[in-house]
Amino acid sequence: MEETEDKEIITKVLAGDINLYRHIVEKYKDKIFNYVNYTYAKDSDAAEDLVQETFIRAFDNLKKFDLERPFSPWLFKIATNIALTYVGKRKSISLDILPEVQDKVDITEKIHNKTMRELLVKKIETLPSNYQEVINLHYWQEMKYEEIAGILSVPIGTVRTWLYRAKAMLKESLDGQV
Repeated sequence: MEETEDKEIITKVLAGDINLYRHIVEKYKDKIFNYVNYTYAKDSDAAEDLVQETFIRAFDNLKKFDLERPFSPWLFKIATNIALTYVGKRKSISLDILPEVQDKVDITEKIHNKTMRELLVKKIETLPSNYQEVINLHYWQEMKYEEIAGILSVPIGTVRTWLYRAKAMLKESLDGQV
């Protein structure tokens, strides 16, 4: 339903009604802000700049958007690319892969508790950046593995592995604190 609404707005924007683009901005600005702030910028002023640049770049490239595909992963991919450029200018990104961990962890219930959420945000910030991305996209943005794979340009199996490992690392770092 949401994707259909997005596509209708995009079609009208491409037909010349550019004022409707503000609906896209309003709908996604908080999600994009949270994603780039918690995953990359760690600074609300920088995150605001990244969000603004995301929507400008998306608007400039809207004619390249494939209306047969979902819009939000496309927009998040743009945000990811802009944020990676920002981080690359600030520091290098660590993409270390940790050894397999055998036990599964379900953190979804804990995410909804405000105190736990604040603790989780702090713990997530200590994870490697690729693990932060999958946690943020899957749990905070409620995206499916396929969408995350498209945004991060990795296979779905890699998304599953990163999410599994990130949850295991979170479980280990939260032991005794919850």
